[in-house]
Amino acid sequence: MILIKLLRQRLLRLKNDERNSKLTGRNSRFFFIIFLVLLSLLVSCQENKVPRTINTIMPLITITPLPVVTEKPNNEVKGITYSNEEIKVNGRNNQIHKLIIDLSYENIKVTTYLSFDRIYGFETLSEMVKKNNAYAGITAGFFYLYGRPSGLVVNNGLLLSSGTGRFKSLIINKDEAHFETINTVIYAKTTTNEVLSIDTVNAPIEGAIQSALYNQYYGKTDRLDFSHTVVHLLDNTIMSITKTDSPYDIPDEGVILCFRNLPAYSMINKYDQLTLTIEPKFSNITSGYECSLMIVEDGLNIATDYDPWIGTLNQYDPRTCVGVDKKGQLMFVVVDGRQGEYSSGVTGKELADICIDLGLINVAMLDGGASAEMIVNEKIVNSLSYKQEERPLAGGFLIMVD
Repeated sequence: MILIKLLRQRLLRLKNDERNSKLTGRNSRFFFIIFLVLLSLLVSCQENKVPRTINTIMPLITITPLPVVTEKPNNEVKGITYSNEEIKVNGRNNQIHKLIIDLSYENIKVTTYLSFDRIYGFETLSEMVKKNNAYAGITAGFFYLYGRPSGLVVNNGLLLSSGTGRFKSLIINKDEAHFETINTVIYAKTTTNEVLSIDTVNAPIEGAIQSALYNQYYGKTDRLDFSHTVVHLLDNTIMSITKTDSPYDIPDEGVILCFRNLPAYSMINKYDQLTLTIEPKFSNITSGYECSLMIVEDGLNIATDYDPWIGTLNQYDPRTCVGVDKKGQLMFVVVDGRQGEYSSGVTGKELADICIDLGLINVAMLDGGASAEMIVNEKIVNSLSYKQEERPLAGGFLIMVD
């Protein structure tokens, strides 16, 4: 500002000098041009002045995982072996957790569990393990809205959810386990050999589904708020036939068969015999859970780039899977992920290679990501990927020890 004032004073003096001197206007024009140049430079400096800044560097996100159990949990049970090891997968660190179950031990049982013993709902795996006094627990398969299972669930021979036939199910008997494609078929036959087809078990009647069987695992009512016919069946005897427009209470004993439109040809009456058939039939020691895609089959890596339930398998994520070896023995595998240098996670194809290296010949995907979890002897042995917090689950596998 002082410079501008001086220049102005100089110009005024020049103008006065012009009146009294023989100088031409050339000098005034010369200084006037200099004045304009200096003024423009000053303004430019003011406009381009950079504000004071503090250079900052975004802090690295550090994750402090829960201590991983590197030793076998206390009170190890014969027939159950847990181990944890760090391996490098394509140059990346990964924590692998393995739980091997020898089904030949009579005191060991692997069973399925649904949260709150119902089709709908969510619990943490810790809650499931604690309330059932289980020795171990692992994340199971996938589910629809509100926790309804995505496919087959069998508990002690009782069908809780129908098999879709889309994916293979893990079938666990007393001393062996295998994978099998299960497409549940249900029908009821009258004394005159009329057949009433039932579309599903413990699932809503909607879309192409026109009929369903409901048992106590579904909840208090059939949850149907439209006109439908309800047949209460107890020991293959019709106890009642009711047409209603509102949800119907599921009785404590027996099951109910619900039809959006009961076939017109049906000639059924109260106390008639109605033989219910569910195929395939399971023994009372069988448990089953529908998984997602197989990633290892007959010892070969068949993992794809995409899974209908999981989505892309090309990312490095926490993973859960279950497999069997040549002897039919079970192994559950959890890979920690999304935790930087501690454990990056793996792709589907990398997980398949890991399982083959572990001696598994058939392996199916289970729910992973933030749901990936393994509990052994009251300890969460893997490092949970989301804030070290358990994610509520719709169900899981429990390992019981007598």
